[in-house]
Amino acid sequence: MRSLTGNAIWNIIGRVVPLAITFFITPFLILHIGASNYGLYMLIMSISGVMGVMSFGLGDATLRYVAHYHIQNDLGGINRVVRSTLFLYITIGLLVIVAVNLLAPILLSLFSIPAESISQAEVLLRISALCFAVTLINGVAVAIIQGVQRYDIQTKNVILAAIFQALATIVVIKSSGGITELIFVVLSTNILSLTINILLAKRILPQTKFTPAYSAAGIREVTGYGFFSFLTHLFGLSFSYSDRLIIGSFVSSSAVGFLTVPQDLALRALSVVGQGGAVLFPKFSSAKGPAEIEKLYINATWVMLMFSILIFAPLTVFMKDFLTLWISNDFAEKCSTVGQLIAFSSMVRGAFIVYQELFKGVNKPQYVTAIAFCVGITSLLLNFTLIPKYGLNGAGYSYCATTIWGFVAMFFTWKYFLKKGPWRILCRIFLMPLAIGCIAILIGFKLQDFYPPISWPILFAEASIFTLGLSIILGCSEVLFGGKDNCATVFSRSLKSAISQSNLLRRNI
Repeated sequence: MRSLTGNAIWNIIGRVVPLAITFFITPFLILHIGASNYGLYMLIMSISGVMGVMSFGLGDATLRYVAHYHIQNDLGGINRVVRSTLFLYITIGLLVIVAVNLLAPILLSLFSIPAESISQAEVLLRISALCFAVTLINGVAVAIIQGVQRYDIQTKNVILAAIFQALATIVVIKSSGGITELIFVVLSTNILSLTINILLAKRILPQTKFTPAYSAAGIREVTGYGFFSFLTHLFGLSFSYSDRLIIGSFVSSSAVGFLTVPQDLALRALSVVGQGGAVLFPKFSSAKGPAEIEKLYINATWVMLMFSILIFAPLTVFMKDFLTLWISNDFAEKCSTVGQLIAFSSMVRGAFIVYQELFKGVNKPQYVTAIAFCVGITSLLLNFTLIPKYGLNGAGYSYCATTIWGFVAMFFTWKYFLKKGPWRILCRIFLMPLAIGCIAILIGFKLQDFYPPISWPILFAEASIFTLGLSIILGCSEVLFGGKDNCATVFSRSLKSAISQSNLLRRNI
């Protein structure tokens, strides 16, 4: 069994490297294709992202059952689930491709796209449907790799795909290519990733049959679990994409670019934390009893929250300066406020990842669905209300408001699911670190008035000092109030164990 911390580290690396690549590619794209074309490109990618609802949550179901059957050495169960999901996904992918090709003009008429760009947008949308179909099938291979907790291997493929896409993007742009060619780059990257993941899955579990097959029992398994995962994904898409689509409809396609740059920066940073927490899913699935689940939940909540605070507190403080140096001062003036609001709201979301993985791991996806429903509907209503009135900033206000449901879910998990009476531990691992993060942000804004960062070295130095000081305060507060087996000490031991296993991990790749 792979180390939980080791898996988390590999998973985080798989997000950090693409994030670093995005840091260099985004200003390069905006400079060469222009903010207007970049906005159209991101609008099409957002529409493609909404197609993800057609996955029906079967990827999560496949991951859950692969982990479950692998721990029982039940190869028949693994093959039944994998082949059934492949059968469903190939069918769904073909239906989506046909539907998008027929309905592309109708779909695009819902958005404020310049008349001269409509025909190009139709081509982009049809290609994005192919990308979606490939991504669906790729999700099955990824589920096999993650289900047996080989995140180290899968991360290698993620990094390779990110590097390939970045290099191909540079070649296309330097060859005077446009956004149509960029979509083909995405398609090529998806095909490459799918091919490698299938080979990796076959290497890890050689007897796995990666061919589609109809199985009534297998379809009942994945759709029974996947139904709630589908609803969760549906409401999650409302949270992730409704603001972009509403801005594309009520404002303009170019305005989507001003939202997506700081939004993607924050969401990709959050995905780094999320990938660290994703390894909890199979860990909760294989937990041996309530005591182990409770201990894992407490330690993981503090660790996930600590990392999200250390990422998003400085990002909130330095967002405008970062965007100014990264893109331009004019660009930063238009979107830094919404970026700060999104970053601030993301600071608490690291803790929310843990209860989501807990509910999925113990086969209670309906709880995640209920929370996602509240968040998705609230986000949709607020975006429709606030964006027409406040523009980009309306999307930021919506992000902040939806965190209330995460707080509700945290208290529900503690009081009614884990059945814990005293609130002292929850206050220590959740409310106290969050309060420290908010105070640090206020202090950071005040200090910026005296020492504004005017260059990359100064920005990096100030952000590093800010983050280091905040991490020391967070760690010391947990050690001081957490007793002998505090979360900071437990995490430190786990980290040392993961590092000591690194040589073994490399030998097994």
